[in-house]
Amino acid sequence: LTAASCVYNVSASDVLVRTSTVTPGWRGTVHMVREVAVHPDYSPDNLFLANVALLKLRKKFTFGKQVTPITLWPRTPHIGSEGFTTGWGTACDQNSNVSRQEHLKKSFTIPVVIVQPRY
Repeated sequence: LTAASCVYNVSASDVLVRTSTVTPGWRGTVHMVREVAVHPDYSPDNLFLANVALLKLRKKFTFGKQVTPITLWPRTPHIGSEGFTTGWGTACDQNSNVSRQEHLKKSFTIPVVIVQPRY
């Protein structure tokens, strides 16, 4: 699971998934991607709507101490309940209007503000 903005118009052969590390591009295990599925409602003109994509890996990997599955809600969440998100994100330099990859992990606790049907 990743942000559609990270893989929009990118070939699966150009995407790698790295596990067992918290430092981008350093150590860990690299996994090749077989398929990129971007949400059909995603548009690069609106990064806040349907900005989600699924990556299907070429090979399965084994869960263990350093690689664990994400936890999903067992049922539809209620508006106002809180979820947790983490990732690397991008930042925009206001002086040059150029995006750059952040090298610090971002994590947020966020409230559920709308509930849509499952896809």
